[in-house]
Amino acid sequence: MTGWSECAEGPTAPTVLSGAVLPGRTAAGWGRIVNISSGVVGNPEMMVGGTVYAATKAALEAHTRNAARELLCNAGRPSGTASASN
Repeated sequence: MTGWSECAEGPTAPTVLSGAVLPGRTAAGWGRIVNISSGVVGNPEMMVGGTVYAATKAALEAHTRNAARELLCNAGRPSGTASASN
Protein backbone atom coordinates (compact mmCIF):
# COMPACT_ATOMS: atom_id res chain seq x y z
CA MET A 1 0.00 0.00 0.00
CA THR A 2 1.36 3.32 -0.96
CA GLY A 3 -1.39 5.91 -0.56
CA TRP A 4 -4.74 6.84 0.90
CA SER A 5 -6.55 5.84 -2.28
CA GLU A 6 -5.61 2.24 -1.49
CA CYS A 7 -6.65 2.48 2.17
CA ALA A 8 -9.95 0.65 1.70
CA GLU A 9 -8.30 -2.35 0.05
CA GLY A 10 -6.69 -3.66 3.26
CA PRO A 11 -9.78 -4.46 5.34
CA THR A 12 -12.14 -5.14 2.42
CA ALA A 13 -11.53 -8.87 1.93
CA PRO A 14 -11.82 -9.85 5.63
CA THR A 15 -14.94 -7.69 5.98
CA VAL A 16 -16.65 -9.15 2.91
CA LEU A 17 -15.69 -12.72 3.81
CA SER A 18 -16.83 -12.48 7.42
CA GLY A 19 -20.06 -10.83 6.26
CA ALA A 20 -20.63 -13.81 3.99
CA VAL A 21 -20.11 -16.42 6.70
CA LEU A 22 -21.54 -14.69 9.79
CA PRO A 23 -25.22 -15.40 9.06
CA GLY A 24 -24.65 -19.10 8.51
CA ARG A 25 -22.30 -19.48 11.44
CA THR A 26 -24.52 -17.62 13.89
CA ALA A 27 -27.51 -19.70 12.73
CA ALA A 28 -25.45 -22.84 13.32
CA GLY A 29 -24.44 -21.53 16.75
CA TRP A 30 -20.75 -22.09 16.08
CA GLY A 31 -17.89 -20.59 14.17
CA ARG A 32 -14.54 -18.84 14.48
CA ILE A 33 -12.93 -15.98 12.59
CA VAL A 34 -9.26 -15.11 13.03
CA ASN A 35 -7.88 -11.94 11.48
CA ILE A 36 -4.22 -10.99 11.34
CA SER A 37 -3.47 -7.41 12.32
CA SER A 38 -0.13 -5.79 13.10
CA GLY A 39 1.80 -4.52 16.09
CA VAL A 40 1.89 -1.14 14.37
CA VAL A 41 -1.68 -0.49 15.61
CA GLY A 42 -0.54 -0.44 19.23
CA ASN A 43 2.95 0.89 18.58
CA PRO A 44 2.84 3.31 15.63
CA GLU A 45 6.41 4.55 16.03
CA MET A 46 7.65 1.12 14.93
CA MET A 47 6.72 1.92 11.34
CA VAL A 48 7.41 5.53 10.45
CA GLY A 49 5.81 6.31 7.09
CA GLY A 50 3.30 3.49 7.48
CA THR A 51 0.24 5.65 8.11
CA VAL A 52 -1.94 3.99 5.47
CA TYR A 53 -0.91 0.49 6.51
CA ALA A 54 -1.59 1.29 10.19
CA ALA A 55 -5.00 2.76 9.30
CA THR A 56 -6.04 -0.38 7.41
CA LYS A 57 -5.00 -2.62 10.31
CA ALA A 58 -6.85 -0.39 12.79
CA ALA A 59 -9.96 -0.67 10.59
CA LEU A 60 -9.56 -4.45 10.56
CA GLU A 61 -9.35 -4.52 14.36
CA ALA A 62 -12.48 -2.34 14.67
CA HIS A 63 -14.33 -4.73 12.36
CA THR A 64 -13.07 -7.69 14.39
CA ARG A 65 -14.35 -6.19 17.66
CA ASN A 66 -17.77 -5.59 16.11
CA ALA A 67 -17.97 -9.07 14.55
CA ALA A 68 -17.04 -10.58 17.91
CA ARG A 69 -20.43 -9.49 19.23
CA GLU A 70 -22.00 -12.08 16.92
CA LEU A 71 -19.41 -14.86 16.79
CA LEU A 72 -16.03 -15.71 18.29
CA CYS A 73 -13.73 -13.43 16.34
CA ASN A 74 -10.14 -12.55 17.22
CA ALA A 75 -7.32 -10.51 15.72
CA GLY A 76 -3.69 -11.46 16.28
CA ARG A 77 -0.99 -8.77 16.34
CA PRO A 78 2.34 -10.23 15.26
CA SER A 79 5.07 -7.72 15.96
CA GLY A 80 8.61 -6.97 14.90
CA THR A 81 11.63 -8.52 16.50
CA ALA A 82 14.81 -6.66 17.33
CA SER A 83 17.85 -7.99 15.51
CA ALA A 84 21.36 -6.87 14.61
CA SER A 85 20.14 -5.67 11.21
CA ASN A 86 17.58 -3.23 12.64
